[in-house]
Amino acid sequence: MKRKSFADAMNITPQPAADGATPPADTSRARRVIPIALAEIHASDRRRPVDPEQVQVIAESVGEIGLQSPIAVRLDPADAAGYRLVAGAHRIAAAAELGWTRIDALVVDGSDDELALMEIDENLARAELTPLDRALFLAERKAIYLRLHPGAGKPGRPRQSANCAKFAQFQPRSFEEDAERQVGLSRRGVYRALEIGTGLVPTLAEALRDTPLSRREGDLFRLARMPAADQEAAAERIRAGDEVKPAKLGDVVKTSPRERQAKTARDDLVEAWNRARPEERRWFLEWLRERNQRGGPRSPEGRER
Repeated sequence: MKRKSFADAMNITPQPAADGATPPADTSRARRVIPIALAEIHASDRRRPVDPEQVQVIAESVGEIGLQSPIAVRLDPADAAGYRLVAGAHRIAAAAELGWTRIDALVVDGSDDELALMEIDENLARAELTPLDRALFLAERKAIYLRLHPGAGKPGRPRQSANCAKFAQFQPRSFEEDAERQVGLSRRGVYRALEIGTGLVPTLAEALRDTPLSRREGDLFRLARMPAADQEAAAERIRAGDEVKPAKLGDVVKTSPRERQAKTARDDLVEAWNRARPEERRWFLEWLRERNQRGGPRSPEGRER
C-alpha cells in the first residue's frame, strides 16, 4: 500500500519556496498556506528528535527544487504573535540551514489530540523511521485514536446492513484497520509494532533510540516481552556503556546461550500460537493430548511428527 505524503493527506497543492514569496489566496482558516517567519515558530518538545543527517538531505532537495510540502502550524495560545509547530521540524531546520527567514506553513485548527494525530501520521508516512520510532508512534497513535473515537472496533458493534449503508461513514473503524490504511503496514505489522511500542518501558525505549538495536525489529520484539525489571536492567547497561552502542540483543541481555535458546524457542512458540487460526489451535491442543497419553511425539492422526 502506497503511503500518503502529508500534502496528499491534507489535499494541499505544493507551494513555491516561501522566502520572498507572496501569500496564496486564503481559502479557509483551517487550510490557509502563508509564509511565516522562522523566528515566530515555536518548535520545542517534539516527539521525534531532529536528525542532522536527514536535515542535510532535505536541505539539498529543497535547495534544488524548492519546498514541495508546507509545514503545519497552529496559533500559539501562549503567544498571540507566534505559532506552534504541528509537523515539519526537519523542514524548518533545513530552511534555517539554507539561510531562509520565512517558510510556507499550513495554519491548522483542531484539538490537541487531533493535531497530535496529524504530527504522528506525518512522521509515520516517512520511510526513514526506525522500527523503534514506528512502534512508539503507533502506540501513541492508538491511545489518541481511541480517545477521539470511543468504542472504535469494540466487539458487539452493530453490523452494517444494506439498509444502513449510508450511515457507515459515522461508524469509526478499528484502530488497526485505520492504521493499516493510513500507515501502509500490514495488519500483522501493526500488531507487532504495537507489541513493541506498548511493551517497552520508557527508560529502555529512550536508551535504545540512537543505537543499532533500534533498527532490529526482532530484538525489539523480544525486549518488549521481557519483565519490566529485566528491561530496566538492560537500559542501565546501555547507559553505562557510554560511547559503546549495543548492536544486538546479547549486548544488553546477559543470559547463557542455553537460556537464550530456550527463550527464543518460547517466543517463537507464542508468536506461532498468536498467528494460528482457531482450527490450527484446536489441532495443536489435540496433538498435545495425544502426545501426553501415548508418551510420544505423535500427531492427532497417529503419524510421527
